Amino acid sequence: RTGHGDFAEYHDRFRHLDAERWSLCGKLRSPFHPLTCPAFTRHHALLLDGEGNRHTNEALVNDKKGILALLAFARASGAYTRELYARIDGGGA
Repeated sequence: RTGHGDFAEYHDRFRHLDAERWSLCGKLRSPFHPLTCPAFTRHHALLLDGEGNRHTNEALVNDKKGILALLAFARASGAYTRELYARIDGGGA
């Protein structure tokens, strides 16, 4: 919501020239990108509601069940950790 984070738009805005801007799949990193990124497909089921539909992005940040689903996804996938990208890149952030 604040626009702060380890995402391409944030790094571009503040001219962080050494920041990693790309997702594991080669697309620009953004807050919602991991939710559909093929690199995290095995964890996408955690984003489904009780009826088998994916929570909307709005529900994932505003609704209690959606927030819990997003937290479960983030914990299981590691999609929002710098450590994941450091392991892949062989470096640190």
